[in-house]
Amino acid sequence: MPPVLCGFAPRLLLLCFLAAAGLRAQPLDTNFTPNTSAEVFALAAQPDGKILAGGNFTTMGGVARAYIARLNADGSVDASFNPGASTSVQSLAIQPDGKIVAGGSFTTMANVTRVRLARLNPDGTLDPTFTAGADAAVFALAVQPDGKIIVGGLFAFVNDVPRNLLARVNSNGTLDTAFAPVFTGTTVGAQARIDAVAVQRDGKIVVGGNFGQINGTARSGLARLNADGTLDTTFPVGTGANSNVFAIVIQPDEKILIGGTFTTFAGQPRRSIARFSPTGVLDNVGTIGPGATVRGILLLPDGSFIAGGTFNTVGSVARNRLARFRADGSFDPAFDPDVTGAVGQSSPGVYAMVSPGPDQVVFGGAFSAVSGQPRSGLARLGTPLPLITRQPADLAAFAGASVTLSVASNVTTGAQYQWRRNGTPVAGATAATLTLGNFQAAEAGAYTVAITNAFGTTTSTPATLTLGAAPNAATLALAAGPTQQHAQAGARATLTASASGTGVTYQWRKDGVPLAAATTATYTIPAATGADMGYYTIVVSSGGSSIESAEAILTVATPGVEGRLINVSTRGFVPAGGSLTPGFVLSGGGTKRLLVRGVGPTLARFGLAGALADPRLELVPLGSLAPLASNDDWVASAALSSTSTAVGAFALDAASRDSALLTDLPAAGT
Repeated sequence: MPPVLCGFAPRLLLLCFLAAAGLRAQPLDTNFTPNTSAEVFALAAQPDGKILAGGNFTTMGGVARAYIARLNADGSVDASFNPGASTSVQSLAIQPDGKIVAGGSFTTMANVTRVRLARLNPDGTLDPTFTAGADAAVFALAVQPDGKIIVGGLFAFVNDVPRNLLARVNSNGTLDTAFAPVFTGTTVGAQARIDAVAVQRDGKIVVGGNFGQINGTARSGLARLNADGTLDTTFPVGTGANSNVFAIVIQPDEKILIGGTFTTFAGQPRRSIARFSPTGVLDNVGTIGPGATVRGILLLPDGSFIAGGTFNTVGSVARNRLARFRADGSFDPAFDPDVTGAVGQSSPGVYAMVSPGPDQVVFGGAFSAVSGQPRSGLARLGTPLPLITRQPADLAAFAGASVTLSVASNVTTGAQYQWRRNGTPVAGATAATLTLGNFQAAEAGAYTVAITNAFGTTTSTPATLTLGAAPNAATLALAAGPTQQHAQAGARATLTASASGTGVTYQWRKDGVPLAAATTATYTIPAATGADMGYYTIVVSSGGSSIESAEAILTVATPGVEGRLINVSTRGFVPAGGSLTPGFVLSGGGTKRLLVRGVGPTLARFGLAGALADPRLELVPLGSLAPLASNDDWVASAALSSTSTAVGAFALDAASRDSALLTDLPAAGT
């Protein structure tokens, strides 16, 4: 009895994906969807988990962002960060003080003249003390431990002083006049350029790109400089690369990984990736490598690494634009995110990668789908760290009272909890709530809870639990807490609660944060907006004791904004000659456009065995035998493809025997 899937549900698909993947430790993060309008060329991760992105885009996550943006750890666009550039941002670097250096083709940043180089404060405002500039595009940046910044690109002048392809600026943006290596010639073609720079622990600088000589000495596509800019002759590269070097990574053991378009290095076959000892000796990495350009390399904690680029094979194995290699350089076939499609004007590919947290990989480029799911220019592999949606509240209680502290997070399964008092684990306190049934003075203190999933731990803010002495606190009780509310935009919304006790005080909280002046049993929002949506609780207190209610959600509907129900699915078993009959009801005004799919063969892509080989789909009104529409063996069309993309449906395999239909139905009916 093979199964058939109608429609699409991310959760169901993810389960199928994981079942098929086995060793694929980094599945597509279905909650991370900050789609961009065009290519992403540069990424950088802040210590707080926020992600900086630069590229050709003008929107991200549906929000206007001109060529540079910052994402929160959950993938939402950081509303507080919006400097805006005049055109493409192609390189990013973060200083130890949190300031952000950007390079590219732009001539203004934050509406102020900044020619291809700019520095931003951590809040996204322009740093007026940094006024360095270049006469052509900046493709590569690296911040030295002393705060100086290595700059590489297409330029011939920096700060109006001749500097051919590579320069170093001081932390205040002035040119380091003592650093002046001269790059000449090319590896291939006519356009010399620097595409990658990396700084070793000893201060030496590894440079990659399209060049033929440095200071008159042959170095084809790759070289290492001493800290003063002179050529490091202890790093010989022979005849070098036969084409561009686009990526450089320094491993902890000081080996040097590179990626690019080359097919040989120093006369040895090396396809798009290669690795050297600190003295320039090639190892076997790249003898079997990607079949086309590698634009980025991300080193993982276990010594393995991911290569991203425009390739679609590794050796003879199909692998679209992302591939993983073990620490010894051998290809890891278990990793296959399958990055496809294109966005923007560049060749389809992955151009930048960063790891903002344990087992997380964020990558950007010019693609439109990952693992069959729509992802425009940005995607994340791996489950993010737990996100706390409601912090535990400060409470006071009298001796002998029952006290409950609680936390809420976005982790629904597989989470581990550990409460701590003043930093010390509380024995047995391993759930989302902590109840102290006979509270005593010795249990007062600052309580935190650590929430752990397979990818790391997030710790709550401290909640202070104090002892109250008033005897009348024993009478405190929460008679009724707030209940779920729904309001139209602009209408009044009211949350209420009631409590018994002497001298009861009230404090309303939204998403765990106390609301100013919300200190009565009733909380009223005169004209609700989307910003008022959230989870509300009330803390009632009396005589030194406090109780927090369960949370109640407030939702707000905006008139004139069309609501859609998308990605509804069901899976069932179909006996030979039998059928599966899911039903639905339409209501409201206006014609409804509906995409219905009966998916069988394409499910094999996600590892679901025994799928229906040739499903036939019929759309039949209740009480009728005649179908309104039917399909057997779908045929691609512009309308079907665009609608599938709009609602987030995974792509069906070309010429498969899956079924799909797109139809307009009347305003209401079964």
